[in-house]
Amino acid sequence: MKDEEEWAGWYPRCNLDGTYASKQCRGDRLSGRCFCYSEDGRRIFGWDWYKDASKMTCACSRRRAKLEAEGRSGVTLHCLPNGNFEALQCDSGVCWCANEYTGDPLVGATVVHDSLWRLLPCYNNTLHGDSYLRQCESAAFAQKKIQQKFAMRGTDGVSFNEVRCDYDGSYGSYKIENGVVYCTWRDGKKIGSYQVRSSMVSSVNCNCARDTVIYQEAGIPFTLACGGNGNYEYAQDQNGQLFCVDGDGFVVTTDLRPNESCDKFIYNSEFYNED
Repeated sequence: MKDEEEWAGWYPRCNLDGTYASKQCRGDRLSGRCFCYSEDGRRIFGWDWYKDASKMTCACSRRRAKLEAEGRSGVTLHCLPNGNFEALQCDSGVCWCANEYTGDPLVGATVVHDSLWRLLPCYNNTLHGDSYLRQCESAAFAQKKIQQKFAMRGTDGVSFNEVRCDYDGSYGSYKIENGVVYCTWRDGKKIGSYQVRSSMVSSVNCNCARDTVIYQEAGIPFTLACGGNGNYEYAQDQNGQLFCVDGDGFVVTTDLRPNESCDKFIYNSEFYNED
């Protein structure tokens, strides 16, 4: 289990205005994790180990999520893996050296046209290379250009396997090919054999599939069960001990009876019971 019994029954942190705090932490400070959340309680891009999350603000992830929720496409802000801002930012035709915690231009820094981005003092040739857009973003951009050309010629209904990218420019947690959803790692490669038909895509997050890789890379044993779609199985059984985990893989109750559903223990689920 990734959690001790006293951590079961997690409740989220809230801001004074009643919205969700941007950083939500789970588990103990040694092996626990912190995740970025939107104001309305959706997990969004960005996470870190609890022990390393003291300076995690999720400000970049929040900014991107808000812009996309407002209907803006083509947002190119780059977030660090923990949801903070990367040092070099380009968006809406301009580039600047950014404050990691707010995304604002550094004091005294110059904001330049995006054609001059490599002249910024925060530019690093090894890190950034010749293109601000990462591999996934470039593929997604090219796909949109092709779709626009088809539309201009009056050709509608042309379908593509959408290229999904995360806020750091890496590949998203899943991709759709030929009517099938596959869980993917940051490099776009499939993780294991996790898959489900595309009609079920709205329920897919691949959190469990990705965590198998994250924990392996960290040298931490991973003992929880994933569903065939790459999500966490809510009901877990370890050596006959039955318990429930939520969508992030953290224990919400250790008191589960055989054939009992976990839904009432999962915070914010349709059948959640506050009693």
